[in-house]
Amino acid sequence: MGINVLSDKRGFTLIESLVALAILIIALLGLLYSQILAINYNINNNMRNTAVKILQEELEKARTERYDSVNDESTDPNYPRTEDRLIRNSHVTYTIHRYVEVSNSGELKKVTVVVQWKAKNSSKIHSCSAQILIRQPL
Repeated sequence: MGINVLSDKRGFTLIESLVALAILIIALLGLLYSQILAINYNINNNMRNTAVKILQEELEKARTERYDSVNDESTDPNYPRTEDRLIRNSHVTYTIHRYVEVSNSGELKKVTVVVQWKAKNSSKIHSCSAQILIRQPL
């Protein structure tokens, strides 16, 4: 009969502890990666929301201007222009373009505003745009 030496000892062996520690580290790294992804998505959403706010401001400005003073960026010295905004302690530069098309009858102007920005650590340029129609007052 053989004597079972390990049957009297209680607890975990060194190998069992190392395997459990490795599994725990892998799980924590997965959680850390998901947190980093969530933060990046949050920052990108904040940049897009800021761009939409700038877009709305520009459209409201175009709505309140006199019909004759709503001009294309080729004739308006204020466009294209840039605006710096602080998002999560990081400066983001937005470029604002305004294009105006006059209808054949000359009674309507279609104003298109485009806001562009570059995400942090990315070479891709993001943009959002919107259009409004402005009628010449009677």
